[in-house]
Amino acid sequence: MAAYQVMLQQCMLGIILVLLLAVEIESFTTVSPVVKQPTTPKLSVAQNLNKAAMECQSKQGVNQAFMGLLSTKNIPTNEKMRCFLLCVYETLGLVQDNKFQATNAKLMAAQKFSGEELKKTNQLIDTCNKTLSAPMEPNPKEYCLMGRLVRTCFKEEGEKISFFPKALYPV
Repeated sequence: MAAYQVMLQQCMLGIILVLLLAVEIESFTTVSPVVKQPTTPKLSVAQNLNKAAMECQSKQGVNQAFMGLLSTKNIPTNEKMRCFLLCVYETLGLVQDNKFQATNAKLMAAQKFSGEELKKTNQLIDTCNKTLSAPMEPNPKEYCLMGRLVRTCFKEEGEKISFFPKALYPV
């Protein structure tokens, strides 16, 4: 059980940093368009992440090992991985209608980071928004494409500015 809790904490930290999520703010309930009503009591981002990950694990029919994907810099290599990540991104409001939601990402970043970290985070969001905002047709050969594209952008662009994976794996 302790190993599960450690893995879950690592997953939560990873996705928070990868997706530039935020810590709770009094006025923040959720930016997720998927959640139909505000959560009461208000959940922290870590709690929202855990909830999203658990929902997506169930929806996607994947095992516990997929939770570890959230805390790594690995690019999804198969449909189940892509769809799991996409589900989490959609549940958290970072992807909607197959489009990256930079506004939601920046709201979450502002709640999590400050100073230089926030500056780097917003730079990363802006860069990925440009990359991911181009219209994309569904690719019949790669279902859940956006799950891979968002992860790839955050990983590659984050490494260029020394934000990812450094922020993901604190020394």
